[in-house]
Amino acid sequence: TSSCGSLEYVRIEYAGDELSKDNELNGLTLGACGSATTLSYIQVHRGKDDGIEFFGGTAGMDHILITGAQDDSLDWDLGWRGQVTNLIVHQFAGTGDNGFESDNNGDMHDALPRSVPTITNATLIGTPDTRGMVLREGTGGVMNNFIVSGVGKSSLDIRDAASVALWPDSLSIENSFYFANGAFAAETGEDDNNAEFNK
Repeated sequence: TSSCGSLEYVRIEYAGDELSKDNELNGLTLGACGSATTLSYIQVHRGKDDGIEFFGGTAGMDHILITGAQDDSLDWDLGWRGQVTNLIVHQFAGTGDNGFESDNNGDMHDALPRSVPTITNATLIGTPDTRGMVLREGTGGVMNNFIVSGVGKSSLDIRDAASVALWPDSLSIENSFYFANGAFAAETGEDDNNAEFNK
């Protein structure tokens, strides 16, 4: 329940950089911040790496807009267990990677505490070159009321046995709608890269 402070009604733009390979600065980075941290009404615009990244902790956030991140829009790992409500991710053409890049621990996928955020009311708008959500390395997550659209690559990618084993108890997506996603669907008229999740 510790606090790293408060950010409210803030716009962060053109922040971050790559210092060296696999050593980047994000638009907003939270390291082991507790649930008393306040993150509300924040936009991170055109960050040079990830929009927002959580390294562990239980900090949550609400009313968040991430636009034009050059890598992942929302990234988490190392046991993050925060709550997020009212999130919009808008990736821009020609830049960006994943709407979510979601990990527990790359060295020990079942390490505790495990990443299991709760995310409610989220819209992810992708591009032909991006993925919607990559969930891997033992992450969980409880996600509800999502819209994912415009993603050219996989709209939902669950990787690694430790994450797959959590489905559907500690890793779930409910009441969510995926549409207009995937190069395969666009070329063939098939709809295999779009799904409607209602449990």
